[in-house]
Amino acid sequence: MKKFVAIALAAAMAASTMPAAMAATTTKKPAPQAASHYYVAHNAKSNACEIVSEKPDGKTLTMVGKNFYKSEADATQAMHRFKSCKA
Repeated sequence: MKKFVAIALAAAMAASTMPAAMAATTTKKPAPQAASHYYVAHNAKSNACEIVSEKPDGKTLTMVGKNFYKSEADATQAMHRFKSCKA
């Protein structure tokens, strides 16, 4: 009888901590993902071009060209070709 009570008590304690352990594993934030689009943008303050992963707002950053690029390397190559980005 004592074994049964001990087993039941151990099972109850394990079951009571299980939801907390499960909650801890399900609330993790996903890892940040790489940007899917890159833009060449002209910064009005610094008067220089830069590569950004969000479409420029048209105020502090203005888009150079009409395209977005699938990789940062492609955007960098394009930035070097734009006359407005050469200082």
